[in-house]
Amino acid sequence: MAYESRSGIWLQAFPGAQNAKAPRWYVGNGIQPYWRGDGKELYYATGTRPARIMAVDVEAKDGGLRVGNPHALFSVALDPDGKRNDFVSTRDGKTFLVLVAQERTPEAARLGVIYNWPTAVEKR
Repeated sequence: MAYESRSGIWLQAFPGAQNAKAPRWYVGNGIQPYWRGDGKELYYATGTRPARIMAVDVEAKDGGLRVGNPHALFSVALDPDGKRNDFVSTRDGKTFLVLVAQERTPEAARLGVIYNWPTAVEKR
Protein backbone atom coordinates (compact mmCIF):
# COMPACT_ATOMS: atom_id res chain seq x y z
CA MET A 1 0.00 0.00 0.00
CA ALA A 2 1.07 3.58 -0.58
CA TYR A 3 0.38 6.33 1.91
CA GLU A 4 1.41 9.88 2.66
CA SER A 5 2.70 11.17 5.94
CA ARG A 6 4.28 14.44 7.03
CA SER A 7 7.62 13.10 5.85
CA GLY A 8 6.48 12.09 2.35
CA ILE A 9 5.18 9.09 0.40
CA TRP A 10 5.83 5.60 1.77
CA LEU A 11 5.17 2.02 0.65
CA GLN A 12 4.41 -0.80 3.04
CA ALA A 13 3.08 -4.35 2.67
CA PHE A 14 -0.61 -4.87 3.28
CA PRO A 15 -1.80 -6.74 5.26
CA GLY A 16 0.89 -6.40 7.86
CA ALA A 17 1.00 -2.61 7.91
CA GLN A 18 -0.34 -2.66 11.47
CA ASN A 19 2.96 -4.18 12.61
CA ALA A 20 5.28 -1.34 13.61
CA LYS A 21 8.29 -3.46 12.63
CA ALA A 22 7.02 -4.19 9.12
CA PRO A 23 9.43 -2.90 6.47
CA ARG A 24 8.52 0.23 4.57
CA TRP A 25 10.12 2.08 1.66
CA TYR A 26 10.43 5.83 1.18
CA VAL A 27 9.33 7.03 -2.27
CA GLY A 28 9.65 10.82 -2.20
CA ASN A 29 8.34 14.07 -0.81
CA GLY A 30 4.78 14.58 -1.99
CA ILE A 31 1.04 14.09 -1.60
CA GLN A 32 -1.78 12.04 -3.11
CA PRO A 33 -0.12 8.73 -4.03
CA TYR A 34 -1.91 6.88 -6.85
CA TRP A 35 -1.04 3.48 -8.34
CA ARG A 36 -0.96 2.84 -12.06
CA GLY A 37 -3.50 0.16 -12.94
CA ASP A 38 -0.93 -2.64 -13.27
CA GLY A 39 0.83 -1.74 -9.99
CA LYS A 40 4.24 -1.25 -11.62
CA GLU A 41 4.38 2.50 -11.16
CA LEU A 42 3.30 4.92 -8.45
CA TYR A 43 2.32 8.53 -9.13
CA TYR A 44 2.18 11.39 -6.67
CA ALA A 45 2.03 15.18 -6.68
CA THR A 46 4.61 17.49 -5.20
CA GLY A 47 3.33 20.06 -2.74
CA THR A 48 4.87 22.90 -4.72
CA ARG A 49 3.03 25.43 -6.88
CA PRO A 50 2.71 24.56 -9.63
CA ALA A 51 2.64 20.93 -8.58
CA ARG A 52 4.60 18.34 -10.51
CA ILE A 53 3.10 14.93 -11.12
CA MET A 54 5.87 12.47 -10.34
CA ALA A 55 6.27 8.82 -11.30
CA VAL A 56 8.41 6.11 -9.74
CA ASP A 57 8.86 2.50 -10.87
CA VAL A 58 8.08 -0.12 -8.23
CA GLU A 59 9.05 -3.78 -8.50
CA ALA A 60 8.61 -6.66 -6.06
CA LYS A 61 11.99 -8.33 -5.67
CA ASP A 62 13.43 -10.92 -3.26
CA GLY A 63 10.61 -10.50 -0.74
CA GLY A 64 10.97 -6.72 -0.75
CA LEU A 65 10.53 -3.82 -3.12
CA ARG A 66 12.82 -2.09 -5.55
CA VAL A 67 11.80 1.55 -5.72
CA GLY A 68 13.19 3.49 -8.65
CA ASN A 69 14.13 7.15 -8.80
CA PRO A 70 11.18 9.55 -9.01
CA HIS A 71 10.92 11.59 -12.21
CA ALA A 72 8.59 14.43 -13.17
CA LEU A 73 5.93 13.75 -15.79
CA PHE A 74 4.38 17.22 -16.05
CA SER A 75 3.55 20.35 -14.05
CA VAL A 76 0.01 21.41 -13.25
CA ALA A 77 -1.81 23.95 -11.09
CA LEU A 78 -3.71 21.67 -8.71
CA ASP A 79 -6.64 23.04 -6.75
CA PRO A 80 -5.18 24.51 -3.54
CA ASP A 81 -7.93 22.93 -1.39
CA GLY A 82 -5.69 19.86 -1.13
CA LYS A 83 -8.45 17.33 -1.67
CA ARG A 84 -7.59 13.72 -2.35
CA ASN A 85 -7.61 12.32 -5.85
CA ASP A 86 -6.91 15.50 -7.78
CA PHE A 87 -5.59 13.29 -10.57
CA VAL A 88 -6.08 9.80 -11.98
CA SER A 89 -4.51 7.93 -14.87
CA THR A 90 -5.60 5.34 -17.34
CA ARG A 91 -4.56 1.78 -16.56
CA ASP A 92 -1.48 2.07 -18.81
CA GLY A 93 -0.46 5.47 -17.37
CA LYS A 94 -0.43 7.20 -20.77
CA THR A 95 -3.34 9.56 -20.13
CA PHE A 96 -4.19 11.60 -17.03
CA LEU A 97 -7.30 13.39 -15.88
CA VAL A 98 -6.46 16.26 -13.52
CA LEU A 99 -8.59 18.69 -11.50
CA VAL A 100 -6.87 22.03 -12.02
CA ALA A 101 -7.22 25.24 -10.07
CA GLN A 102 -9.48 27.76 -11.68
CA GLU A 103 -8.04 31.23 -12.12
CA ARG A 104 -10.15 33.59 -10.08
CA THR A 105 -10.43 37.10 -11.42
CA PRO A 106 -12.50 39.93 -9.90
CA GLU A 107 -14.83 39.84 -12.92
CA ALA A 108 -15.46 36.13 -12.52
CA ALA A 109 -16.04 36.47 -8.78
CA ARG A 110 -18.90 39.00 -9.13
CA LEU A 111 -22.39 37.92 -10.02
CA GLY A 112 -25.15 40.44 -10.66
CA VAL A 113 -28.72 39.44 -9.81
CA ILE A 114 -31.73 41.49 -10.89
CA TYR A 115 -34.81 40.96 -8.75
CA ASN A 116 -38.27 41.48 -10.22
CA TRP A 117 -36.86 41.95 -13.72
CA PRO A 118 -40.28 41.82 -15.49
CA THR A 119 -41.26 45.07 -13.72
CA ALA A 120 -38.05 46.73 -14.89
CA VAL A 121 -38.82 45.75 -18.48
CA GLU A 122 -42.43 47.07 -18.28
CA LYS A 123 -41.21 50.52 -17.18
CA ARG A 124 -39.27 50.97 -20.42
